[in-house]
Amino acid sequence: MVQTQGMTMTSPTVLRRIAAAELVRHREAAGIDQVDVDQACEMSRGSTSRYETCYSSMSASTARRVFSFLGVSGGELEALVEIAKGSRKRTSEAVSVKGLPNWFQSYAILERAASQITELSLSVIPGLLQTREYARAVLQVGQHGSQLEEHLETRMARKALLEGENPLKFWAIIHESVFSRAVGGPKVMSAQIDHLISIADTENVTIQVIPNSIGAHPAMGTSFIQMRFAIAPQFGVIYVEHHGGTYYYDHPAEVERYDLAHRQLMKTALNDDKSIQLMQRVKDSLYP
Repeated sequence: MVQTQGMTMTSPTVLRRIAAAELVRHREAAGIDQVDVDQACEMSRGSTSRYETCYSSMSASTARRVFSFLGVSGGELEALVEIAKGSRKRTSEAVSVKGLPNWFQSYAILERAASQITELSLSVIPGLLQTREYARAVLQVGQHGSQLEEHLETRMARKALLEGENPLKFWAIIHESVFSRAVGGPKVMSAQIDHLISIADTENVTIQVIPNSIGAHPAMGTSFIQMRFAIAPQFGVIYVEHHGGTYYYDHPAEVERYDLAHRQLMKTALNDDKSIQLMQRVKDSLYP
């Protein structure tokens, strides 16, 4: 069931993605192809395709006509109409994510609107959990040049999502090998592990460690981030970063595949307490 609480705090970019994903979900569940939706709802050919790929956004009246045709009614229909209406509002998001490289802008907007984020990290401490000096060491090896300090400040500012009255729920699953990489040197790593141990004690942050001893696991070689949103709990976005760019997956079948991997990793990784104990042992051994 789509919900609309917090609509005014949600980016039009996110709302467009949600409307598109809901259109795909309902259309496929009804077994109707895009052309049939176009014809039945008296839209120009290709309209449904443009809405589903976020190339265009639906007006409130179009959303009501399309989702009604697909069998949506009652409160869910009204919520989807509101989402479509919100997706067409102008936004100043570009200002609020200043200091981020262009390729990361979309992610930052989604991150800020998310109510829950799960991150599997196989090579680096997740950005939201990084200390300033660890983040600086990571950014220094990237292509940031004179913008390094600006990018660093923006990364630190993003951590505010984990604080406040309604903080983001963040679940990190980190491979043990990440801690053996002395990013920034022993002192930086020691402080970074201390920070992880401290923040793992908060209600909205969960940290699990996949120990080296586990060997093969369900997501070897594939770090990913999954975002969920209070406005539409069933909608998820998977973000995968690679050397050539980034991928976003929000088709329900794709999201479910990653969600299954996450559930398997939760069973594979150590629980909260044992993860903290492992991090403390690594610190005492490698960064005393």
